Amino acid sequence: MLVSVPRTAADHARLGDAQLVAAARAGDDQAFGTLFERWFDRSYDVAWRIVRNRDTAAEVAQDTFLATWQGLDGLRDPDAFGGWVLRTARNKALNRLQKDGRSGLVDAEEAIDRRGAEAPAPEPGGLLVDAERDDLVWAAAAALGERDASILDLHLRHGLEPAELATALDVTPNNAHQLLFRLRKKLDVSIRSWVLWHGGQPRCDDLAADLAAVGATRFDAATSKRIERHAAGCATCTDDQAAVLAPEAMFAAVPLLPSPLLDRQQVARAQALLAQVGLQDLAHSQVGGLAYGAKKRVELALALAGVAGSDRVPRLLLLDEPAAGLAGPERARLMALVKSLAQPVSSSSAAVDATTAGLAVLYTEHNMDAVFGVADRVLVLIDGQLAAHGTPGEIALNETVR
Repeated sequence: MLVSVPRTAADHARLGDAQLVAAARAGDDQAFGTLFERWFDRSYDVAWRIVRNRDTAAEVAQDTFLATWQGLDGLRDPDAFGGWVLRTARNKALNRLQKDGRSGLVDAEEAIDRRGAEAPAPEPGGLLVDAERDDLVWAAAAALGERDASILDLHLRHGLEPAELATALDVTPNNAHQLLFRLRKKLDVSIRSWVLWHGGQPRCDDLAADLAAVGATRFDAATSKRIERHAAGCATCTDDQAAVLAPEAMFAAVPLLPSPLLDRQQVARAQALLAQVGLQDLAHSQVGGLAYGAKKRVELALALAGVAGSDRVPRLLLLDEPAAGLAGPERARLMALVKSLAQPVSSSSAAVDATTAGLAVLYTEHNMDAVFGVADRVLVLIDGQLAAHGTPGEIALNETVR
């Protein structure tokens, strides 16, 4: 099946996710770049809310899109691309926490403010400004634990339906509904408890004494439960809690945390180029530690990155002995890749990459098996002088060359 490939950023921006997925599957990595731009900040936000570290969240978000690039052909419902990306980001962030041997939302004071300073608890009866609301919500969510908080995050802030969450949690949609119901109640209790906690200095003397008796110095799940039990029989605390309205709406209103990357489109392009040269599984490896054949592929990806920056067609890729030093099988694989890059600008093949269509490749080579069966035209130089030129078949029969 042939897929029409958009040529401009505006063309891509007008397409829905399903159309972009189809274009990306057809070889248009600019379409995947648009998907990357559209969903990267959200995946970064999901990851950061779990790992609480900007650099780690950026790595998780990039790993997420590398995984989605690799698994794009297996996506059964292209319309669900966004939900798939966010679920993947959540799972990778949780896995990263487990790998690092730490927990992301274990302490409310550490989770409260991404600027690094603890914000004051809101005054009961007063209006919450946006920053106070956000701090309150995330401090309270910290008491839920990263797994529960991330589920609510996907549902309330990113709009994933119970059926989509069920896929991520490996449960039935009915079980997902029940889980969300329980988590909403826990969120309600946690937010209302945070108001009474009041930055560790409860306004209610009885509550302060109760917390001091058990040595509660941090707002965590145990402290939240203790405050909840106290508030059930305290008229003063009940009145203070009444100042907090619609905890779910407050949670959903917290804005996205934008990623720190200046040009996410370039990151998407780099990932696409690595996949194009078959190095997507080595994206986070140091080049110095790669095998020689893989280093050759890195060089090819770097060359393609420069070619992709030109809007002139046809474009020219110059390679100097690309197969030098490679053993026969590896040389054959690399030259097959080089041959695949040379596509006529008028090609209608769905497999043509939108950024390499019309690309000409000119290379020097001494290995004849890297020439015959690969090149369309061959020029033979002897002592710096042009001795022959023609198709590979013509050169093979040329008496001067033989």
